[in-house]
Amino acid sequence: MPGANPAALVGMISTVQMMSMKKGMQMGETPASLEGLAGGVGWANLDFSGPVGSRRRLRETHPYRSATNLVVVTVAVLVPLALVHYRVQQKKRLTGIMCFPQIESIVGLMLINPYTKCAAGLFQEGTRGGVAGGVGLLLMVPIPMLVWSVWMVRAHVLSKKVKFIVFHPMERVHGPYDFLKRMIRPTNQGHWKDKEQTLDRFGIFFKSIRGPLYVFRDREVWWNEKTRRYQWGKVELVPDKLAGVRAYYKSYFIFRSIFVALLLNAFSYSPHGNLVQLGLLLTVFSGHFYLMAVASPFNTTKDQFTDICSGSCEAGIYATGVGLIYARRVGSLWLERLAEKVMMGLQLSSVGVHVLTQLWGVVVMAGVLMGTIQQRFFSEEMLKRKRELVLVKKYGARWLRRCGIAGGFRSRSLRLLTCPQSERI
Repeated sequence: MPGANPAALVGMISTVQMMSMKKGMQMGETPASLEGLAGGVGWANLDFSGPVGSRRRLRETHPYRSATNLVVVTVAVLVPLALVHYRVQQKKRLTGIMCFPQIESIVGLMLINPYTKCAAGLFQEGTRGGVAGGVGLLLMVPIPMLVWSVWMVRAHVLSKKVKFIVFHPMERVHGPYDFLKRMIRPTNQGHWKDKEQTLDRFGIFFKSIRGPLYVFRDREVWWNEKTRRYQWGKVELVPDKLAGVRAYYKSYFIFRSIFVALLLNAFSYSPHGNLVQLGLLLTVFSGHFYLMAVASPFNTTKDQFTDICSGSCEAGIYATGVGLIYARRVGSLWLERLAEKVMMGLQLSSVGVHVLTQLWGVVVMAGVLMGTIQQRFFSEEMLKRKRELVLVKKYGARWLRRCGIAGGFRSRSLRLLTCPQSERI
């Protein structure tokens, strides 16, 4: 946990939260499969209010009640925990994900969609109180998180307090093939170098992406009298037009989440669908796909692949929603059923790609944990077994070299060395 990167977890939770909001898509009667899937994950948006309204909108909750519950949970539970965490950080130096305010930033990112959803529900009321309450909710968490992310990038990344260093020679895009390859495998992958626990404290805003690129000017090792340490070369900034786009990716992610949540929840229910809403959502995620392809912001192939696949599935959902509206207008029953199945499959794929990548992280962590346990409790047995293998290889190879002249004799000797120890004795 101290060395974990929670950016992928935030992305997965955000996708689940958006799935819960899919019941706000204005395409007429929501397909039963999609409505059941979206209604079953209301907990992701901290929606604890009881269901009210007609059967058609069975999963809807009263906007004022939802907003009140959300604010009460935030103030009564999360704020005291944040204060306790701050006091612990003052007394004991925490590292990794446990460092203050890393956890608070993660929770804040996860609260953006619930607060925006409640704000959109208040906007839907159309009253002065509803508009004022919606603006107040946006000013409590979503807008401050957006401003804070921009300030973090300017204060740390663009001010050169933290640097993204590329150790290998720079790779350039020379043609369409290199461009397509970079969509899946980001070029010029490197490592962040920081001071004073900057990555531990604020790394959620830029740790998983590639910022402005730095390369070594020279690779000479020299002794620093001030720090009393050896230092390896000096770095210089590589001119790059897309450096700012990559650096502000998390700010763009927050802005897109706010915009999409407002689009999904601020439109009133229409029995005939709303092509304007679906068209705007389709435009947002289509533009996101091209941005990912051009900028290639992530620092790992796993994160890049996950984001492109999930974003493409989201765009496909809204495109299928447009097709579903037209299928209902022309009265094509089989086309309507096909659109519902495709929409369900795309939604499951959008969430499933995040789950699979997270499971791969669990597999890696399990391997590290197993190795640690073996080294801690079974180190003597492991050393003894390795020593026996080394001795068998050493003296067996010498014996074969001296005595193994005929081919058949060599094969029998090899079988002797590979058989169990009891039979060999």
